[in-house]
Amino acid sequence: IIGYQMGEKMVLKVSDNGVGMAEDVLRHIFDRKDKERKHNGIGMGNIRKRMQLYYGESCTFQVDSEKDVGTAVTMMIPREAQGGRDGR
Repeated sequence: IIGYQMGEKMVLKVSDNGVGMAEDVLRHIFDRKDKERKHNGIGMGNIRKRMQLYYGESCTFQVDSEKDVGTAVTMMIPREAQGGRDGR
């Protein structure tokens, strides 16, 4: 897990050296539940939606993965929130 500032954004990156994901799985990582697939897609989509509700559309996610190598999730958020319940 690493975090750093890049201009007006904060970058958070979580990576592992696990089994990774095949390209067809990665392509659907933010999709809603799909009964024909083994994963349900709720977790990543839920996190992305909640972060974008709080930080606005400038909150971005990038997921890089390679089968048998690992996965890295990079989230870029503005240093200051654009929305949210507390008005930040």
